[in-house]
Amino acid sequence: MLSSTSFAAHAESCSGLGYSIQLMDSAIGLALSDKGVRAKEAGGSEEWNEDHCGDGKLFKVGVDGSAVDPRAYRGTWSVSGSGADTVVKYSYTVGGSSEYSWSLWSNASEGLCWGTGPGGNPAIATAPPQVLFRVLVPCRDQIAPEGAPTRARNVFFRAFGASACR
Repeated sequence: MLSSTSFAAHAESCSGLGYSIQLMDSAIGLALSDKGVRAKEAGGSEEWNEDHCGDGKLFKVGVDGSAVDPRAYRGTWSVSGSGADTVVKYSYTVGGSSEYSWSLWSNASEGLCWGTGPGGNPAIATAPPQVLFRVLVPCRDQIAPEGAPTRARNVFFRAFGASACR
C-alpha cells in the first residue's frame, strides 16, 4: 500500500490521530480483504489507491480511473505475526522489489491508520471509511494477466462505485 516516500517529516502516532484500536490477527484481514483502499499520507499529500484482493493480490488503481493512470497489478499483501506483533505486509514486485510492514489501527468509525512502532508511531497513512472504502466485486475470478486490457471493466466498476480484482 505504501511505497517509498519521506515519512520522517510526520511524527504523529496513529493513536495520537485518534486511531486507538490496534487490529491484530484476523482483524487485519477482515478490514482489508476484498476492499479498495484509498489512503492519504499522514501529514502529507501523497495518496495510495489500491485494491486488496482476498487471495493476497494487490492492484494499484488510478485515482481518476483514466488511461493516464490505469489499474495495474503491483504485488501482494498479507498478514503476519500475532497479537500485538501482527502487521500487514506489502510486497511490491513490479518496478523493482520492495517490502513494507505496518501495524494497522482503527478508530470508532472503522477508519484505518498504518503505522510503525508502539502506538503506530509514526503514522504513515490514514483512510476514513465513509469516503475511502468500497466493497469490491469478488476478486477471486479471472485475474487479468499483466498488460491485459482492463480499462473497459474499470470504467464500468468505477461508474457504479466499486472496483474489482479481476
